Amino acid sequence: DTAFMSPEDIVKLVKLGYENRILWGSDFPIYIIYYPKINPIYYYRHRLNYIKKRIDSSAFAKITYRNAVNLFKIGI
Repeated sequence: DTAFMSPEDIVKLVKLGYENRILWGSDFPIYIIYYPKINPIYYYRHRLNYIKKRIDSSAFAKITYRNAVNLFKIGI
């Protein structure tokens, strides 16, 4: 689960070959309690864009939704 994990660490895990074991996590909207001055839309968009630019599209799809679909058998 990637909640409160730095985007840099997420990219490191993917580059180490763990993209099949990562679930996209978010403690939204709890983040705004700790950092009320940060726009949550900007925050999440920035995180996603940072990661998306540094890993291939297949790995990005896995960590943002495919792994969860497979694990929880969503839509099956």
